[in-house]
Amino acid sequence: MRHPTTLLRALPAALALVLAGCGDSPSPPAPRDAAPIDPVARRETARALVRELATSLQGRLQQALAEGGPARAIEVCATEAMPLTTAVTRDGYSVRRIGTRVRNRAHNTPTAAERAILDEFATLPPEARATAFREVERDGRYAFYAPIVIPAALCLQCHGPTDELPPAVRAALAERYPDDEATGYALGDLRGAFVVEH
Repeated sequence: MRHPTTLLRALPAALALVLAGCGDSPSPPAPRDAAPIDPVARRETARALVRELATSLQGRLQQALAEGGPARAIEVCATEAMPLTTAVTRDGYSVRRIGTRVRNRAHNTPTAAERAILDEFATLPPEARATAFREVERDGRYAFYAPIVIPAALCLQCHGPTDELPPAVRAALAERYPDDEATGYALGDLRGAFVVEH
């Protein structure tokens, strides 16, 4: 298994939003009539899908904040985050998000192997988290992981310490996410990861 610091690559600063118990395994041989997989092209496709989703989510949440503040952003997150995520799933690539502490258990809970990747990201220096990534081949599937960090104080209106959240936010979280665990973060903390699978 390669050391995680050898896997650091630059991702655009916009992605700053936001090992495995099984080691890397070699790719299964491609069928004779299939074109060989270009690992660089696959990685670039994964990065592009992460950028697209991050930009889409960030733009919609900023719009919601302007419309009605953090409580409105929570409502939009609950109703629109999954459709926005599904919209970037195409061409055999699926995209999702996992969290270090989960708000939406049905969609954002990491597996044990993914938890190990999040733990790896958490050991990186804060300045390296936004540009790190991890690639894994498991059970014949490729997975690309890009960390999501808390980039701005604005994010703490919904993800900061519970006792510092505005009352309207606490009420919205209690209504939409009664089992919410995704609070208590500080600026620069690892929030989770984007996952692209192929």
